[in-house]
Amino acid sequence: MRRSSSRPEEVEFETSGPAFRGTMTMTTPLTDAPGGTDALIVREGVPGGMPAAGNEAGARMAPADLARLAEAGGRSG
Repeated sequence: MRRSSSRPEEVEFETSGPAFRGTMTMTTPLTDAPGGTDALIVREGVPGGMPAAGNEAGARMAPADLARLAEAGGRSG
């Protein structure tokens, strides 16, 4: 994959819990790496009530799902 500039993505949390409300900005720059592509997920503005471990787990789920989809040739399931 060729180097790509990244655009910020805003994620708004909709919840009844005030400590979990807010808008988080995620930026994911992609860079060439030996044998593939490196992706770094930068998260800013994470709501104060969001546990760090939960946020980290969620951030890892999306790339893992994308990798499985790519390895399956674009077929889900």
